[in-house]
Amino acid sequence: MISRRWSVLVISALACGVVAQAQTSTTSGAIKGMVKSKKGGALSGATLILRSSETGFARTTKTDVNGAYQFAFILPGTYELTVTSPGLRSAKDNNVRVNIGLTAFQNFDLDAAEAAAVVEVVAETGGIDTAQINTQTSIGSELVEAIPVNERNFVDLARLTPGAASGSQSYYTTVEGARGVQNNLQIDGASYNSKFNGFQRGGTRSTFSFGQDSIKELQVITNSFDASLGDSVGAVINAVTKTGTNQMTGMVFSLFRPSSLVAKVQNVPWDPGLKYNTDTVKTRKMNQVQGGFNLGGPIIKDKLHFFINVEAGRKREETVPTFTYSGATGNLASDFNTFFGAGGMGSTIITTNDGRTAAQENGTPWTDEQKNIAMTARLDWSINNDHRAVFRMNLMDYNGLNDTYAGTRRPDVAYSNNSTVKNSSFSYVLELNSIFTASLLNEARIQISSERGPIEPNSTASSSYRPGGSFYAGQSSLDPRTTDETTTQFQDNLTYATGDWSFKTGVDIQLVSQKNRFLQYGNGSWTFSTFATANHWFSNPATWAPPTGTVSYNQNISPLNGVLTLDEKFLAGYIQTQYGGLLSKRLLLSLGVRYTAEIWGDNPNPNPRFQGLDNPSNDSPLTPVWFHF
Repeated sequence: MISRRWSVLVISALACGVVAQAQTSTTSGAIKGMVKSKKGGALSGATLILRSSETGFARTTKTDVNGAYQFAFILPGTYELTVTSPGLRSAKDNNVRVNIGLTAFQNFDLDAAEAAAVVEVVAETGGIDTAQINTQTSIGSELVEAIPVNERNFVDLARLTPGAASGSQSYYTTVEGARGVQNNLQIDGASYNSKFNGFQRGGTRSTFSFGQDSIKELQVITNSFDASLGDSVGAVINAVTKTGTNQMTGMVFSLFRPSSLVAKVQNVPWDPGLKYNTDTVKTRKMNQVQGGFNLGGPIIKDKLHFFINVEAGRKREETVPTFTYSGATGNLASDFNTFFGAGGMGSTIITTNDGRTAAQENGTPWTDEQKNIAMTARLDWSINNDHRAVFRMNLMDYNGLNDTYAGTRRPDVAYSNNSTVKNSSFSYVLELNSIFTASLLNEARIQISSERGPIEPNSTASSSYRPGGSFYAGQSSLDPRTTDETTTQFQDNLTYATGDWSFKTGVDIQLVSQKNRFLQYGNGSWTFSTFATANHWFSNPATWAPPTGTVSYNQNISPLNGVLTLDEKFLAGYIQTQYGGLLSKRLLLSLGVRYTAEIWGDNPNPNPRFQGLDNPSNDSPLTPVWFHF
C-alpha cells in the first residue's frame, strides 16, 4: 500500500519588475537584460554576441519587440558581451560574471554611431534576479581557491553561508537547524548522496571525496526551493567542477606537517584521572602530508576541452593504550596481574588477527592512519552554438587503519578493539544541454555510481571484552560492517518560455541497489564487574557463583549473518509555471508542484510474527505547492 501526504500550502508576496525569464540550472547560470536607445525607446532586433575568452564558447541572440534579450545555460565564468544595432554605436562589456544557478543582468543604452566607435561598459554586471524564488548563496571560484580548508573537503565551504554551521558531529554541516543527513548534495547536477545513510557519498570518515581544486563554484539553497529541487529539508548544496580552457594550465601543491612541527600536549590543570598528564599522551606522535595536481587545456580549440585533478592525503597519529585497575575489592593489582599474567585468561582469550594478546597490547602504541585519494576528470564538448555535452567521472579510495576511534584518542581502547574502515566509490555523469528554439530548452543528465564501504575488525577470534570497565579489547561489538550501494540516475528538465509565460517540467529517476551488514554483538560481548570475577569465571565456570561479582554476555544471531539486500526506486516529477505580466509586469506569479515517491522492495526474509511490520513503508508525498507573488 502506498500512502500519500499533502504538504502545507504556502503563499507569499513579492513586488518586482520582470523581463522575459532566462533559464538557469544546477550546473549553469544565465544572462538577461534590456537594450534601449539613449532616448529610452526599446531596440528590437539588436544583435548580442556572448563569448568566453577562456574556452572560445560563443552564442548570438537578438532582442525581442520589447528590447529584451536572454542567454540560457551559460557555464559559470566571465564573458565578453557585445551589442550592435544598425545606425547606433556598439557597446561592449568585457566582464559579465555568471554564477551557478543565478541570472546576471546587463542593460545597454545605445547612442548615435560615431565612426564605428565602440563604447566599453566598465560597471560590474549585477542586479537582483526578481524572478528567483530560492534563497541561495553562491561561493565563487575566487573563494573556493583562496580559502584554506584543513581537510580539503569542499563541502566545508558551505559553512560560510548564512544559517550553516558544523553539527554535533563535525563531519556534518547543519543548515537552518536541520540535521546534516537532511541536506541534498549535488555535483554537476547529479546526486552525490548515499541513499542508505543519508550523508555524502564517500562516507563520513574520508577527509574528502572530491578534491577541493576540482570544484569551480558552490551554491547553497536554504529554503523556498524551486519545484525542480527536492529530497531535502535542510539545504541543497550544489557544486560544479572545473572545465578546461583554450590555454593549457596546471597546478601542483603539497603540504607537510611532520611531528617536529606539531605542538605537544601541555599539562592539564584539572586531570584527576591522569588521562592527559602522562608521558605517553604528551609525547604522542602525529604527522600529516597532502599533495595533488591538476591539468586542463584544449583537445580541439574552442570545441573540446579536458580537465584532470588528483589529490591525496595521509595522516597518522599514535595512541598508547594504558589499562588500569581501581584498587577496590576485586580490582586490585593482584587481580589485574593474574588476568594479564602468563596463562591468564586475558592473554589467552583476547587475541588479534596478527596473534597479539591483550597483555602485549597494554602500553604498546597503535597508530591510526587515514589515507585518501580522489581523482576527477572532465570533458566539455561544444557541439555547436545550441548544444553542449559534458562528461565527468570521479574516483575515490579511502583506507582508515584503526579508524574506529580515530578522533577520540582513548587510552582505554586496545588495538584489538579497532577496525580498518574502507570506502571506495566512483561516479560517471553525462550531461547534454540543448537549445532547440529561442523558446524551447532542455537539460538531460544520466549518472552511474557505485560505493563500497567494508569495515574489517582487527580481532575476529575473540569477543568484545570489558572486565572491570577499565578497557575495551577484543572484536568491536559493531563490526564487521558493510554498506554497498549502486545507483543509476536519469534527470531531464524541459523549459518553454514565451512572452510573459515560462513553463518548466522534469523528472528525476533513481534506481538504487543496496547491501548492508550491521550485526551488533555478532561475535558476542562479555562484561565483568571486576577482574576477580573474570578470573573466577574462566577458571571455575562450573562452580562460579553470583557473590563473586556480575557477568553478562550479549550476542545477536542472524540466519543471514546480518546481511540485508534491498532495492529502492526514487521517482520524482514536477511542473512549474511563471507569469510575469501582472500589474504592468511589476508582479511575478510562480506556481509549482512536485511529486516524489520512494518505493522499497519487499523484505526477502520477513518474520511472520511481526505480521508485516518488518516490510517497508512506501511513502509518496506530494511536496510543496506554492504561490509566489
